[in-house]
Amino acid sequence: MACDSTNRRGIWARTPWFAMRWSTGLKCWTFCGATNHTRRTGKPDHTQRSSFAWRLAGQRPGFGTCCGELRQQSRGGAGGGTVMPANPLCALGRPFAMPAWKAVALGLYYHLSRPYRWQWLQKAMARGQAPAVVLYYHRVADDQATPWTIPTKIFLRQLDWLKRRFDLVSLEEVHRRMAAGANRRLCVAITFDDGYAANCQVAIPWLIEHAVPCTYFVTLGPVLSGRPFEHDARLGKRLAPNTLDELRAMAAAGIDIGSHTYSHADLARLTRPEVLYREVVAVRTELQHLVGRPVRHFAFPFGQREHLSRAAMAAARRAAYQTACSAYGAYNFPDGDGFHIRRIPADESLIRLKNWVTIDPRKLFRTPDLWNEHAEEREHAGLMGATLGDVAWPAPMSPPYIPEAPQT
Repeated sequence: MACDSTNRRGIWARTPWFAMRWSTGLKCWTFCGATNHTRRTGKPDHTQRSSFAWRLAGQRPGFGTCCGELRQQSRGGAGGGTVMPANPLCALGRPFAMPAWKAVALGLYYHLSRPYRWQWLQKAMARGQAPAVVLYYHRVADDQATPWTIPTKIFLRQLDWLKRRFDLVSLEEVHRRMAAGANRRLCVAITFDDGYAANCQVAIPWLIEHAVPCTYFVTLGPVLSGRPFEHDARLGKRLAPNTLDELRAMAAAGIDIGSHTYSHADLARLTRPEVLYREVVAVRTELQHLVGRPVRHFAFPFGQREHLSRAAMAAARRAAYQTACSAYGAYNFPDGDGFHIRRIPADESLIRLKNWVTIDPRKLFRTPDLWNEHAEEREHAGLMGATLGDVAWPAPMSPPYIPEAPQT
């Protein structure tokens, strides 16, 4: 019995290594039909910054240039500006980092399920039902100021891994494939939310230099006012938003600017039609005038199921957006419409990102349209249950001042 028990322990001890070696040998399975298999001539030098970064991240009054944190000017003396004290919680490191044992367990699950994922994807591609994965980032910087800030090296490592293995496409291409009702290649799209100045240091210049399509969803209010986002202020952080000049430079360089409402409001809680109109419809016209480029895509603030409503979806359709993006974590399948795009958070953990992007089997058995799963429970008086025909829209509102669009 002792010998038998020892043998069993030896088998179990060797199984993870053997399984991982076996699955690792199937490297071609990782969507070998995808393009963008970049040949690496050496280890990428992530310390080099582009001229585009220097053009965007110049010294601005009241702003730092390193991590995009607002600076407070002193009232007297010749001491200049003083940096506001950082949130003490930031010194404790990432509050939501994955424990080591979970990372090991997830890595084992990822490697052992790779053959199943490959078989499922082959069948889906043969049927023309290959999914599209849309990732969203918020802020890329090395200060770890907020839980949704990803360090620069991790971001570049993730993008390098994605670029070598997948079709990296624009959000417009995702919409086209989903609306066509058929997609025979798995594809990945990159998006950013809110609009932080720190993204112009490394992330956006890297995407531009490597010709990686990106949709940059901007909350227009903080851009025009220069004030930090309310959700950052509640954490004690005053992180600089993008400036209008930065948005124009990004748009001119090929970054697709999208709308993320005017004030980052929870649209599911709005009960006044004129406020919803301002946050979804009017902001698109204003943003197009300001950046001098068409604004085709919209992203819900917060983006979870409880933050979506039928009225907001109807408003986005009325505003003639191509897509309306949620953020509760799901895949997109060809549905003949392609308007509602579901997105997955770009996690700091590379193994968790790999698990999500390569089609986690656990997500395949969930309701595909979760935003409407509990609609009856959420609906109440006001706009929560309204449809497009029920909303009495006000007359189009023009902003008090719209600068001239840049010459193209």
